Amino acid sequence: MNHLLILTGIVFALSSFVGCSGVSGHRSMPARSGIPQMPGQSVPGAQTFQWRAEARELQTFADRHDVEAEVLLQNKSSPDIRMIQQRRALARQLRVAAAQLEQGAEQVEE
Repeated sequence: MNHLLILTGIVFALSSFVGCSGVSGHRSMPARSGIPQMPGQSVPGAQTFQWRAEARELQTFADRHDVEAEVLLQNKSSPDIRMIQQRRALARQLRVAAAQLEQGAEQVEE
């Protein structure tokens, strides 16, 4: 259970960082989910749905950072190597967090 709390903290920190990095048009998910519960649907089912949605969102952010790194790399006049490395490192971290969310969702389903 502590692992899931730590994972949630990492995801929150990463999404806060990504939100501050200039990504426009993104709204953070509210702390309390507005997902309606179907009769017979358990709380873990809604939780896994939310975790998987957040994992897909983190994957999307990771893809964006990879594209930005490629664009910076193709700028032949003055490629900013440090910025490229930062973008790629952040993309890797986002993918790791997404994989951890998926893993947590699978564990809850079991």
